[in-house]
Amino acid sequence: MYSLSQVAVSIRQALERATGNRSWLIRAEILKISAGLWQKTVYVDLVEESGGSQRAKMRGVIWPSNGARILETLGNEASTVLAPGSEMVFTARIEFHERYGLSLFIENVDLRHMLGEMERRKQATIARLKELGAFELNKRLPIPAAPQRIALVGSPGTSGFRDFIAKTLRHPSMRRLHIEAFASTVQGTAAPKALIDALQAAEAGAPDLIVLVRGGGSKLDLDCFNDFELCRKISLLGIPVWTGIGHESDLVVADLVAHSYWKTPTDVGDAVIRVLDHVTNEVHNLAAILERTVHRWLEDQQRELDQFGNEIQWSSQA
Repeated sequence: MYSLSQVAVSIRQALERATGNRSWLIRAEILKISAGLWQKTVYVDLVEESGGSQRAKMRGVIWPSNGARILETLGNEASTVLAPGSEMVFTARIEFHERYGLSLFIENVDLRHMLGEMERRKQATIARLKELGAFELNKRLPIPAAPQRIALVGSPGTSGFRDFIAKTLRHPSMRRLHIEAFASTVQGTAAPKALIDALQAAEAGAPDLIVLVRGGGSKLDLDCFNDFELCRKISLLGIPVWTGIGHESDLVVADLVAHSYWKTPTDVGDAVIRVLDHVTNEVHNLAAILERTVHRWLEDQQRELDQFGNEIQWSSQA
């Protein structure tokens, strides 16, 4: 009969022989991460999910020295990558401790591999959507002459959301707009599903236009807008979709399947105002034409009336 410690030691030794203390390149989603990277030991709950269920779950450990190296590697991307709901590609050693069990000791994050994988998925999404003919579906929908009922999909409180509101509702022309907000997260692995739900709710209200916005962010921040199911949903909507996602240099797949896209949320707001200004100018021009036409008609009628008056006067004198 073996004791528990003997079994644990045997597992550790077997694992050491199998792995040879090598580093492994691993991809997983962060479920939870403790604070204090590079200042103290950080613990990460890592999961792999498929079809809404967990296929695997392990604990990751980041020593302070490795944490400092990871922060240096990620730079400005650190807050995006090291966050619950983010997918991370990293190198780690697999170790088993008799007391604490199996852990992944994370050494560094492979940002280049993450960006390469993201681009591969993006191109695969584009290819699948092309096969379905999805890039022209939403573009065929007509835009109302004066789109005043707008469904705004995004994350309230973010800069992109505020920029669109400020550009439209606070415009000096004071165009009358009715904007209904449909809140959704716009970052992380949960974002595509949340955005799809928000778009469905927006479509149900039968607005003139659906506007999808997300302020600036890194390529990793915007990856959710390359999701196949989200982009397919946009293409199938019965309402025209305008997008304003990211910076001027960003182009996501959601832009390609939308009716029209602009570089930023502010640009989308400008586009809405331009459409309304164009309609207003047309109305003013038609009003001017109508005024001139009516004025000429009244003058003609006055001349005819004066002529009839003169004829009546002459006839009565005769």
